[in-house]
Order: sequence, then structure tokens, then C-alpha cells
Amino acid sequence: MGNGDEVAIAGFVIDSPRAVSVLARGARPALSSFGVTEALADPKITLVRQLSGGGSETVAINDGWQADDQSSLSIGAAHTAGAFAFDEGSKDAALLRVLAPGTYTMILESATNATGVALVEVYLVP
Repeated sequence: MGNGDEVAIAGFVIDSPRAVSVLARGARPALSSFGVTEALADPKITLVRQLSGGGSETVAINDGWQADDQSSLSIGAAHTAGAFAFDEGSKDAALLRVLAPGTYTMILESATNATGVALVEVYLVP
């Protein structure tokens, strides 16, 4: 995985009568502790909403989970959703957002034009 044609794309649909909390993550540095080699050094995630009339809009971008204004909340959300914890100071990416019903895409790519292995995760946070 890297950039351009070498990105990971995950699509998901929120089919609910109300908005829901979602934790979207791009894990790389955390994968090393699970024995994954050649992991992507610095993942970046972009959360995009597909518009009903065609087209799309960017909801949020994150390059470093602790840079997000909701990073402290994402720690609790990860625990609640059953996700493994990210290490303090890691370059893993995460976004915690309340999303309206609709169709979404999460794009995971390299923030530094490097290549490597990464993991795309999307959790519904109760």
C-alpha cells in the first residue's frame, strides 16, 4: 500500500434512523507488535461521504491519531468497540465521528509516499 493506485479503500453504510458514533482507524505502527513486517510507517486516513445526487464530500482527514481534536475520546471508543490500543506517540491514524445515515468510504494511504502493510478498521461505537 502507498499512494495513488496503491491505497486501501473500505466502504460502509450507516443504515439507521439516527446518526451513530463511528471509529475509523488506519493501523500500521501498532501492527508491529503483532509480528507484521514491512508495515507502512505513517498512514493517513480520509473519511468521505457519498452524496445522494452523485459526488462526494470529505468528512475528515487524520495523519496521526493524537493530532485529532478527539484523540482522548478515541481511546475510550477503541476500548468500548473492542479495538486494540494504539501506543502513545504512534503514527497510527484514527477518527471518531458522529455520522448521519448514508454511504461512506475510508481511504488509507501513506502520508509520506512510502509503501507497506496497513490495516483499515471501522467500528460502530455503542
